[in-house]
Amino acid sequence: MKKHLNPPQNVAIFNKTAGIYNAAKGSILVGTFLALITEYAILRHILSTHLTAFWQTIPPLLITAAAGAMCIFLAVERIRYGKEASKILIDKEARQLGNAANGIVFVACLAIFGVSVALSYIGTLDTVNTAIKPPALQTTAVTDSSTAAKLQSINGQYSRDSTATAKQWAARITAESKRLQAEINGIQTQIKAGKHWLQPKLKAAQNEKETALNALKAERAAALIRLTESKRVQAELATTAAANELNTIQSANNTAAARYENLLNKAGKVLPVMVLVAIALILFGCYIVEKFKYKSGIKEVILPNEYDLLPSLASEYKEALTSYFSGILRMGAAAIRRRAIPATATVNQTAAELVKLELEKYKEKVLNMGEPDTHQPTARQSDLTASTTDTVLSIPATEFSRNYEKTAYNETLTELLNTYRIHRQRLQVYQKKQSNADGNPATLQAGIEKHTAEIEKVQAELARHGYAVYLNPDTRRIELAKM
Repeated sequence: MKKHLNPPQNVAIFNKTAGIYNAAKGSILVGTFLALITEYAILRHILSTHLTAFWQTIPPLLITAAAGAMCIFLAVERIRYGKEASKILIDKEARQLGNAANGIVFVACLAIFGVSVALSYIGTLDTVNTAIKPPALQTTAVTDSSTAAKLQSINGQYSRDSTATAKQWAARITAESKRLQAEINGIQTQIKAGKHWLQPKLKAAQNEKETALNALKAERAAALIRLTESKRVQAELATTAAANELNTIQSANNTAAARYENLLNKAGKVLPVMVLVAIALILFGCYIVEKFKYKSGIKEVILPNEYDLLPSLASEYKEALTSYFSGILRMGAAAIRRRAIPATATVNQTAAELVKLELEKYKEKVLNMGEPDTHQPTARQSDLTASTTDTVLSIPATEFSRNYEKTAYNETLTELLNTYRIHRQRLQVYQKKQSNADGNPATLQAGIEKHTAEIEKVQAELARHGYAVYLNPDTRRIELAKM
């Protein structure tokens, strides 16, 4: 269909309100754009979740195309129903379909916008939660590892320094001890030689040795204490610096987390409201656009083209495919029919068999005509005989009744014989299965008992008619013999 708009009839109103018209179209575009973004977010999530429940691997491009098509469809229908509902409110001529149709238009408009509101609201929340990424918090691993390395270095240096200091002082003490001991040994040698007046000097030398060694040991202990204190001070400085750095990192992380939570809360409250307002702008924009056209005297003329009046494409394709496949199937049927066996030979063969059967029956009747009739007719048969005229093949009524009764009697015997043959055959099948242990023993035994009982019943019925069953040795067929 083609839509034509005539020039505005009220040019003054058109010129004065053209800005409002353009603003209304802008609001429709803004609302449509925001709704597309939020609807696409949630529809893509829904399709991805549900389709992967049926198929393990779904191409992302397929999900994107499906979500985009659904969003575009909703956007087009929103604008369409918004304009149609606005026309019904503004123009009386647009209400000519009646209150029921107009009410349905409003209900459909509310439904379309309700779906858009729900999808946009949920999509906005989903977008907020996925688009606003949480801040990258700093870790204390580097500080902890550097602090541990510093402390390890301080301890290692202290161990090396204390060992070296201890060795140096031990060597110094040993050397001093040897020097003083040499002097003492010389004095002792002189005393042993008879110089007893050197005894005070020996005592003084020994005291000097002890005093010197004690002084050296005290200096060694002081040096080790100084090393220990230096180590403690260095470790305390390293620990304090690490603690300050950790506090700085923790404070920065807390500030970033608080800022993220604040932004997330504000976005979760403000953005959905903004999207809902944008969708409302679509409805208001549609109303203003239609009001502008109505006041300006712009009327729409819808002209169908030649294709709009043709049958739908679906019906055309359905008919064409039906004709195509029907022709193929009918060609197949014709080919099968051409290859079928002609019916003439089958009919002739069947007719010959029927004639043969009728001839056998006739021979059997001729052979049995001389036998005495031991069965008395019933009262109904007697009445039929009495009321029957001898117009059938010039046979008297009494003879016709007898022949009819004898034919029914022979058919009864034949039916009993066939029943005996059937049960005998089935009994043999069950007995063979039982001998081969092929099947459930209980089922086989039940089948054997059932068919044995049926055979005995048939034999008793034949004995009541004066016949017995025997196997003809010439033809190997089961036949009847008079008792």
